Amino acid sequence: MSMRVAMGELGCGLAVVRPPGHHACPCTAMGFCVFNNVALAALKVADTLGQRVCIVDWDVHHGNGTVDIMKHLGREDILYLSIHYWQHGDFYPGTGTPSSTGLDGSEVNVAWNQPGMGDPEYMAAFSSVVSPLLQEFEPDLILVSAGFDAARGDPLGGMDVTAVGYAAMTHQLLGINPKVVICLEGGYNLQSIAQCAKAVLQVLLDQDQDQDPPCFPAPSALALADIEVTLRALHQTRWGSMAETQLALLQEERFEATHNQVACCGPTKGKTKKKRHHKPGNATAHIPKGPRRTAQAKWKDEVFKLKRRREQLEGCLKKWAAWDHRIAHAGKKPSKKELRELGDREEQELELLRVKTELVEIEDLSEEEAIQLYVSCR
Repeated sequence: MSMRVAMGELGCGLAVVRPPGHHACPCTAMGFCVFNNVALAALKVADTLGQRVCIVDWDVHHGNGTVDIMKHLGREDILYLSIHYWQHGDFYPGTGTPSSTGLDGSEVNVAWNQPGMGDPEYMAAFSSVVSPLLQEFEPDLILVSAGFDAARGDPLGGMDVTAVGYAAMTHQLLGINPKVVICLEGGYNLQSIAQCAKAVLQVLLDQDQDQDPPCFPAPSALALADIEVTLRALHQTRWGSMAETQLALLQEERFEATHNQVACCGPTKGKTKKKRHHKPGNATAHIPKGPRRTAQAKWKDEVFKLKRRREQLEGCLKKWAAWDHRIAHAGKKPSKKELRELGDREEQELELLRVKTELVEIEDLSEEEAIQLYVSCR
């Protein structure tokens, strides 16, 4: 199918494939994946036709197998873009950190660290990262690793993307290049998979018809913080100019998102917001005591985890600073073993930036705002 679309015999396509493939590595099956369908299709088109191929992976898990295959073969003509749940590396398969950019930006990761990301957040990732990159890369063919486990109702994904959101993402891809092939990946709710796949297929069938794009609410400030980390990681790659432009636009959007998130829970008195415990107001009065307590516990636990991670990263960077001093004054360099223990400095700096940003935003929530946010992310 991919070859026929690339050669112009078909306009676009949707491949109903089982088992999924994006976890399958060069020599190893993994994560219910045996053959990496999308990676094989991308390589076939690139090698046979000499075309530039982009893989967009919106499965809730990072496509570690696809990345391993491209790195193993040293391919820069195939661009891999992933939007996935990362959770600081704790969500399966644990790969896909934003600082992992492959060969000069051939791998791009928008890695969510909070559950509950929905249509507004995914569309923000598309408008700030995916679409600008595709416009610069100018692919001849777009392949989509279309897992629907980020859909609302999936028991494992924990995300909140609706059929409308998946349709909107597909519409954006078609607007950049109509040669799009959608290939099924993961998903653990048959009803969600059916609804979302149907919506995507409908867009493929109706792409010649003029349709007004749906309007979505502002994305969460936490999602915009994750997107910012991705753009900063791209600064040192061939996408540096694009990343700089999108960062400037994102700063404005983050300000508006933070303002809207606070405003939705009611105005606060004074110039600064004071955190306080009080009786439920109108915004959360309908929430039962059980879910309220669970949300409060999640909020406090998240603050604790972020503070602990901040301390760990600051400790790592202090060790790096100590080595900088030794190198400058004694000319002594760390051994290979010491370098492994120190870890990736650039990755640590990027993660520290994101952790500090998240911590400021979460700590700045009032109790009612926190309950409303964490109840919605259950």
